Amino acid sequence: AVVSTQSTGDASRQAVRCVSWLESIAVLLTSVPPRHTMLYLTDARVKLDSFTEGVTLEITPKTVETVNPDIPDAHTLYNFAQSLPEGITTPSVVRTPSKTSVPVSEITACYTVEEVKERRPETGILNVLLETINCTEKRKCVAMRCTGCNKKVPGLCDKPDCFGKDVVHFYDFKIALCDYTGSVERVKLCGEVAEKLVGVPVNIFEDWTVSTVVEWMDNVLLERFKVYFTTFSVPNGDLWLQIKQMDRYIGRAEEGS
Repeated sequence: AVVSTQSTGDASRQAVRCVSWLESIAVLLTSVPPRHTMLYLTDARVKLDSFTEGVTLEITPKTVETVNPDIPDAHTLYNFAQSLPEGITTPSVVRTPSKTSVPVSEITACYTVEEVKERRPETGILNVLLETINCTEKRKCVAMRCTGCNKKVPGLCDKPDCFGKDVVHFYDFKIALCDYTGSVERVKLCGEVAEKLVGVPVNIFEDWTVSTVVEWMDNVLLERFKVYFTTFSVPNGDLWLQIKQMDRYIGRAEEGS
């Protein structure tokens, strides 16, 4: 038998285990991308799972499954899923507030990567190398934002107050930074700060060929930067950094510097 157990949830920020013993549904549940797939389930069985001491949603032969239905509730749920940090796949994990409005001029404390992980400061400065950047697939590093509510959206915003508002594209990179004490992989580089690093507006970047992207990556990876950041955390303990400013040092970093 083929069985699939997945965690599903909605904007109530609660998750429920979803189990299917049907091969076709098990394949579907294990192949759809997290945070980008909305499921509309009709006639699913709700049962108490004595093993996990919680509620389980079981898909039966009578259950009707619709993937990414074109209805307002699905669009709202998609927007909520996109607001979660990348890598967080259940709505029960929600970021806590951070000091994103702190001016860069007020960020003065310097840390190593190891100290950031241990002390978990709300703001700080890192002198680091740019280790990785996720731009081989443009859909993962360019997102859309509604000009009405300023929220990240998959297309036109479905909020009544945003009717007729434009949607703009913006940089939305996930990067990793490192120094002699270690690496930090949960780092967000977005908007104007990212545009300064790339050197061109997002609409021009979207027209770049693969070779142009690779050439640019070769020019910035393993270069040394002074990074001003704020942090936010999630209930499972993960710490994320949001870059406020990223100043590049002149010349390639030398070993031991």
